[in-house]
Order: sequence, then C-alpha cells, then structure tokens
Amino acid sequence: MKCALALISLFAGSPALAAYASPSHTLGGSPTYRVPELLLPAVDTQALLDQDEILDPQALPARFAAPIPTDISPDTHGRWETLPNGDRLWRLHLVSPDALSLNLFFRHYELPDGAELHLYNPETGFAQGPYGAADNNSHGELWTPVVLGDRLMVELLVPAKAAFEPELLIARAHHGYRYFGTLETPAGPSPDQGSCNIDVICPEGDDWRTEIRSEAVYQLSGYWTCSGQMLNMVSREFKPYFLTANHCGISSGNAQSLVVYWNYESPSCGRLSGGSLNQNQRGASLRASRSFSDFCLVELDETPDAEWNVSYSGWDASDAVAQSCVAIHHPGTDEKAISFNTDRLISDAYLGNGNDGSHWQVNNWERGTTEPGSSGSGIWSPDHHLVGQLHGGYASCSSITADWYGKFSESWDRGTSASSRLKDWLDPDDTGIEVVDTSDPTPPAPILRFANSEFVDDCDGTSNGVLEPGETVTVDAEFEAFYGTIEGIQGRLRSLTPGVSMVDSIATWPDLAAGERSGPDSPFVIRLSSSVKCGTDLEFAVHVQYDGGTVSTSLDAPVGALGAPSGTFVKRANIRIPDNNSAGVGSVLKVTGQASLLSLLVGVDISHTYVGDLAVSLTSPAGKTVQLLDRPGHPGDSCNNNDMLVAFDDEATTDLENHCAGSNPWFRGFGLPAQSLAEFRGAPINGDWTLTVQDRASQDSGTLNRWGIRFFDSDSAICDPCESLAQTGR
Repeated sequence: MKCALALISLFAGSPALAAYASPSHTLGGSPTYRVPELLLPAVDTQALLDQDEILDPQALPARFAAPIPTDISPDTHGRWETLPNGDRLWRLHLVSPDALSLNLFFRHYELPDGAELHLYNPETGFAQGPYGAADNNSHGELWTPVVLGDRLMVELLVPAKAAFEPELLIARAHHGYRYFGTLETPAGPSPDQGSCNIDVICPEGDDWRTEIRSEAVYQLSGYWTCSGQMLNMVSREFKPYFLTANHCGISSGNAQSLVVYWNYESPSCGRLSGGSLNQNQRGASLRASRSFSDFCLVELDETPDAEWNVSYSGWDASDAVAQSCVAIHHPGTDEKAISFNTDRLISDAYLGNGNDGSHWQVNNWERGTTEPGSSGSGIWSPDHHLVGQLHGGYASCSSITADWYGKFSESWDRGTSASSRLKDWLDPDDTGIEVVDTSDPTPPAPILRFANSEFVDDCDGTSNGVLEPGETVTVDAEFEAFYGTIEGIQGRLRSLTPGVSMVDSIATWPDLAAGERSGPDSPFVIRLSSSVKCGTDLEFAVHVQYDGGTVSTSLDAPVGALGAPSGTFVKRANIRIPDNNSAGVGSVLKVTGQASLLSLLVGVDISHTYVGDLAVSLTSPAGKTVQLLDRPGHPGDSCNNNDMLVAFDDEATTDLENHCAGSNPWFRGFGLPAQSLAEFRGAPINGDWTLTVQDRASQDSGTLNRWGIRFFDSDSAICDPCESLAQTGR
C-alpha cells in the first residue's frame, strides 16, 4: 500500500494518460489514423534559447513559445465526415516536433448554437475546451490555453440543423519550447525555476493562504507570460480586476489574447513542479496603465469559476513604508512560489536611477527570489495589503540582489485620467478609503490539516525520551483548522509495523476555530512488544473524520537512539583547493578504535568563493567512497555563494544539492549528504579516512580549513527493553 501511495503522490497534478471523450470517440467517428496530419514548420529551439539569453528581462516579459504563422480553415485543411446521427465532424491533426506544448490563435471564430470545438492531444488525452457559441466575441477571435505535448487534434462538431456554417481560421500556432506545465512532469525540481524558490503549498505559505489564491500566471499573444493578481474594490463588488505590470505588454489591441491560469501550484512542498494548467479563462479589456510606476489593470471577460476559490487581494494606497514584505509569484512562469524579505522597503526610482519615489526597492530576498515570469506579481505588507507589483531587478537564486516594484500608491491617483490610474476603477464612488482587506467571494470550505506528532514513552512510570522494546507509548497527533471552524474530530490509528499492539486506537480532538491547532483530548496509546528490534522504524497510518470531511496521514518514529558518540576526530588541514582540477585535494584523518560503525557525522569547514564548483567525498579505510556534496545547483545555475561550515548527517532535513539561499557562509549547520552515510554502516572505524575536495570549474579558489568525523557504534546506542513487560512475556 505504501508503494501505491508513493506512485499516486509522484504523479499528482500530471495530465491523465487516457482517451479524451471527444465527439469522434462517443458519436462513432472514423479512426484517428484517417485524420489528415499537418506537420508544422520546424522550430530552432536552441536559437530561441540563445535569444532569450540576451533579451533584457527587465524590458520584456518571459517567453515560453514561438509563433508559427498558419492559414488553416475547414475549407482548406483536414477532413469532414457525417456521423451516424447526421451531425458533421471536421478534424485536423497538427504536429510540431519536439514541442512541449501547443496553443492556437483563431483569427476568425464564430460557431452556431450546438457546435463544439475540441482541442486535445490524441496520444495522451490532455485536453482544453470544449468551446462553443458562448465563446463568440465581437472581436471575432479565440485564443486557446496550452495543450501539452507536440501534437494537437482540432475537432469541430456541427449539428445537422445548425443555424449557419461555422467560421474558423487558425492564423497562428505557438510551439512551446520552455517548461510551462510540460507533459513529462519531472519528479524533482523544475528544469527552469531556481532551486531556492519556495512552493506556496509549503508551511511557509500558511499565513498567506488567502493572498496566494489571488495570484495567477497568464499568457499573452500565445507566447509571452507574466504574473498578476485579482484586486478587491472599496465596495467589494468583486469585479474581475486583475493587476500586472505595464512592461508585460498588454494593450487595447491584444488584451483579448490573455489566458489566465489559476492555482498553478506544486502538489507537494519542495517539488517545484507538477502543477496543473486546467483552471484557466480567456480574454480581458484594458482599463488603465502607466509606465512611470509600471502598472497595468485589466478587467477579465469573466469572473473566475467559483470552484477555483480565487480571492481578491487587499491593498494599501497610502504610501506607508512596510517594514518587510512577502512576494507571491510564478518564477520563470513555473509553479507558484512565495518569497520573504525581512528588511524595510526603500522608496526609490526604478533600478535606482534617480530618486523619483515611483518604486519600492526590495534590497534582497532572505528566503526565495524572483525570476523572469514573476513580472507583474505583487508584494504584500505584513498587514496583508498589496503595496506594489514587480517591475524588474537582478535577483535570482544565484544573485542575492535587489528588485524594484512599482508603488501601488503611485499608481493609485497620480495619473491624469481614468486610463492612467487605479482609483477610478477600485473606488469609483470616490470614498477616499486608501486601505482595503483581501476578500473571498466564495470562501473555501473548512478543512483540517495535520500539523505534527509526538511519541511519549513510559516504562514503569519513567520516560527517557527514547522508544524501546516493551514500552507503553502515548501518540499525540496535532491538527490545525483552515478557513473555518472544525467540529466533531475523531481519529483511528493503525500500525504498519509488526510487534506493535493498540491499547487505545481511537483519539478525539476539541473543536477548532479557523487557524487554531491542537493535540487530542484523548490520545492514542500503543505498546511495543519486547521482540521489536532496536533500530526499527515504526510506521503508522492515521485516519481522521470530522464534520465535513476526512484527512489521512502517516506517522513514524525510531526504536532506540544513537546515544553518546564513541569517538570524535578532527583534522586542521589548511590545504589549498586547486582550481578547475578533477583530481582535487585529499586530506587523511587517522582514526583509532575497534568499534563497529553504526552511524557517523562528517563536519567540513571550507572557504571558497563559489561553492557551486565544489564536490566533496569521503573514503573509508576499507576503500568505500560516499559523495557528500556534488556541485550544489548544478546543472543549471550553480550556487555562487561563499564558504561552508557543514555537518553532513543522514537525519538532516536540508537538501544541500538544491540549496542556494544567499547567506554567508553558504550553509552553516546540519545538511543531507548527496549519498547516504549508511553505506559505511558495519565497517570498522580504525584506519585512514580520506576527505577529497574537487573544484570542477574555473576562476574561483578556496581552502579546506578543517574537517572531522564523529562516530557512533552499537555499544553506545540507547535501547534497553522495559523490564516489567519483558518479564511478563507480553
């Protein structure tokens, strides 16, 4: 069962690989292989990527696709057929080799009542639409969201008694060449966005859930992308006003091409990928814009679907200086992220060119960053009010530098007319109110979420904080309420580990108001058999019911603990690390002792001007080698931070291979090794242990200052059976 759950988690948010129920499948159309296939002109992906490298990210929005001019209609391409029920069906199979996605621009689009336009990948079933007469517009255009993959079936169903002949003309296809919800969703971090980004689903986003739901990513003209967010009105009318950046290029001539994607987020913390683009809407009208503070306000053609739980962000037009801020955005147009700045905002000109007070400068991000594609996204004050939208800057995971946001207060009423200021649209009654809170037109249903757990051991009325064979253990599971009050909370605990019996498998929790968290009024109680082996990882499943829903989670705890170390050995090396040298430098630590190794920690102190160049490994006296570090951030944007003071530990929670937070030193504390130190388990500790440090790129240098090993053996482990239970034989 555990393996099945892991597979479900791995592919959560990925498109379903199943046949799409289009009219050709459900109404008896001819086989797909009979549909004419049109091969679109080749796209030079590398040339596009090279162009992107020299484009100014402050002057242009991010580009994810290349436009391919076409002139396609049912009169010139594809195949018509009459279905058994008398309806007519037109199909054309578009193929663009190596495309990650495809989307279309219909210069002419008008369908009669009852007609349906379907767009889908015939190999995977990934689909958008259907579109019908309700999508007819006065401008006569249709801009579609992306269909993932390199092929697209265009399928038009026309009723037998249609009022008029449909009008379709595909004037352009857009070949996706960058990651934007790609079909082959990676199990690890996205290949585009930097590894220091923080998924909004992570605990760091808990205080910002409502604002997170106001933010979205959008495409413009089929191939540009930026971020933006819904704005509340003083009157709380919930008109679909959407704020973004002026430099993203929205105009009265292309606003109809806007496609907004809601809730494009990673399904799990730290994955930085795996989001869905299925919640989308099309079309907008330009309401106001101004280059001075780089703002653009559009009104979406439709209110977002209530099922998408989109919120309308609050704002502050008073020009008060926020002492810190939070950014919510789509870095590199990838899954939604949250970033944190703990410093006071600075009133400034864009990029520091003067001091006209048009922008807020974020001097640097303490956690997270922004990237191209984040343009237009907001920053919020500690009071949860939006105070600006991103114009540009130099920040990235490898560049801990400044960003500039156009001031909301400057955009509010400094323009000369309604078309160049926000006030006329967000406060049309001219109330003078300058601060508005975030609102929810359709508040989400209350939900319960697991927070943490604690295992409290008891042997003859005493506890040493370590679970051991024969003990009775209290299991406290803490839950938190989100969005509303949770009542009637009761759960059941089930052991997945042999040798564990249930003394009390039922627990109850008090009613929780929104935002409250609590452990159970009556916790679970378990008993460990005296036969449970030290070192066993206990695994449990928890299923909790409450008025309005259910939640399930898993808990785990080890039997026994390492105890005191059996030996600590340190060497002051002071060895220069040769630049761009694959052989690197080795330092030998002579260890004495006869213990059989159970576990170890490895401490490393290195001064170096670019840690992304470094690889560090440890070799035992028996010749076994384990990689501790392997060029953090590489491949991609290697981490350019300086220095490290790391204790490599298999129990650490920080993944150093994907860490680049901009601190100095690069990292100080306990971090995960690239390979498990458990590879050394059972080996004798006596002999020469060798630490090897390699610099695998040019231009930077450093020194291995010192390093050391702390050993734990089986004799030092804490795991004494509880005698009272062992004697009874239970």
